[in-house]
Amino acid sequence: MEANFNGKKILALFDVDKTLTPARQSIQPDMIETYNACIAKGVHMGIVSGSDYKKVSEQVGMDIVNKSVYCFCENGLLALKNGVEFDKQSIKDHLGEDNLQRLINFVLHYIADLKLPKKR
Repeated sequence: MEANFNGKKILALFDVDKTLTPARQSIQPDMIETYNACIAKGVHMGIVSGSDYKKVSEQVGMDIVNKSVYCFCENGLLALKNGVEFDKQSIKDHLGEDNLQRLINFVLHYIADLKLPKKR
């Protein structure tokens, strides 16, 4: 059985901290039960997080990661489908080392030159 809305599949994406888990803690048994119940009803479940893959898998467990249709870690820079990586992005690879250094230098100079009411 697959859950649908007007003939369309349902994909539910959930953040990790303070949604699937208490902040910086492991997923609780009642949430695992709820997650699995949604999967049993045919809902395509997914995880999104700003954290890296290691932290996500430690918090929710490999079983939940592998049961999830999608898992997007590092704000979407790493993407998995059914537990298998299918895309990975890197700002350094995208911009190149020279452009990345130019960007970092610009940002650091900009911040250093900001006039603030009080600088400490």
